[in-house]
Amino acid sequence: MKQPDFVSDDHDVILMSGEREAEAFIASNRVVICFFTAPACSVCHAVKPCLIELAKRYQLPVMLVSVDQYVAYAAQRLIFTVPTVLIVHKGREISRESRYINFEHLERTMSLITNQPLWHNINT
Repeated sequence: MKQPDFVSDDHDVILMSGEREAEAFIASNRVVICFFTAPACSVCHAVKPCLIELAKRYQLPVMLVSVDQYVAYAAQRLIFTVPTVLIVHKGREISRESRYINFEHLERTMSLITNQPLWHNINT
C-alpha cells in the first residue's frame, strides 16, 4: 500500500510533496483517496481521523493535499472548498465529497471498488 519514496505522516497518510510525486503516486496505485485540506480548517481536522479509519478498513491509501501549499494542483482538480475528498480509481476521479462529507457514500464507493462488503453492515 505505502510506497517507500513517498513521505507519510504518523497515520500512514501520504503527504503530497509535489505535483509530479502526487501524479506518480496516483498512477502507481489502483485506488487513491485524495484528501484536500487547509491547516486552518477545523472541519478538515475533524474529518481526517474518520477518513483515515475508513480508508484503513478498505486498505486504501490516503494522500493529503494542502490547498494552501499546492494552490495550482488544487485548481487543476477543481477544488474550490475544503475539506474535499476524491476517490481516484485507475487515475480517474470516480467520487467527490466536499464540505459536508457523506461517509456512507464514500464507504459504498470504497466497498464497490474493492469488492469488499460494507463494513458498517457487518458490525451492526
